Amino acid sequence: ALTLTPDGLILFANEQFARLVRTPLERVMGSRIQDFVAPDEAGAVSALLGGRTNGKAEVRLRIDGAAAVPVYLSVQELIIDQVKCLCLMVTDLSEQKRNQQIVAAEKLARSILEQAAEAILVVNPDGRIIRASRAAELLAGTSVVQRGFDEVFRTRLGSGVDYPFREILSTVKLGQPFKNLEATLLTADGRQLELLLSAATLSGPDSGLLGCVLNLTDITERKRRERQLKFQADILKSTAEAVVAVDRNRRVTFWNSGAERM
Repeated sequence: ALTLTPDGLILFANEQFARLVRTPLERVMGSRIQDFVAPDEAGAVSALLGGRTNGKAEVRLRIDGAAAVPVYLSVQELIIDQVKCLCLMVTDLSEQKRNQQIVAAEKLARSILEQAAEAILVVNPDGRIIRASRAAELLAGTSVVQRGFDEVFRTRLGSGVDYPFREILSTVKLGQPFKNLEATLLTADGRQLELLLSAATLSGPDSGLLGCVLNLTDITERKRRERQLKFQADILKSTAEAVVAVDRNRRVTFWNSGAERM
């Protein structure tokens, strides 16, 4: 709370305002409110003090020479000893703005995950899934958020050895994120799928470990077709009959040993 002259001279300010602008109270009083406002907000403050607004404004205060703190200002006329003054109330909006940014970021993250075509998971260091794309739930065949990764996504390497989340996290924590590692997935509903597994750590603003981001790409159908084509090719190669495949430009793309003997 502050008491001002109509041109912005601060006659009184309480300790809360002094702490907000990180300035000793004795230096605050006798200064002008414009001294604590971001330069590009000066016009809005002048309009507020001059009564050219509805008595309310949202501006940024300067802290240590930088525009940093968003505040809400409301002003009312105050008569002291028959002298017109202004009573200015200042509300710190930092926490509110931070919460709005968190909500906006959360909505954006949720939208991205809902629209993602691939299975994307955010897993905390304890192995619990805290975010998941819609595709991840379709892959698992069940709801996965707030469940253990190993509970709904049991992964094995090509050798058949289990690859639990703790080992995935240990690998990426060593600075070894991996991409497109072939693995087998046993889902909670009993299906066995082939997939490409990618993983990287997720760090917070203070570089603390928040968990791990996993990307699971289902390649079951692709692998099935590859095996089928290989099986057909092996049969054609072993047959005694001459077999030749020709493309639309009449170029030979495949032949078996029977064709070679011809």
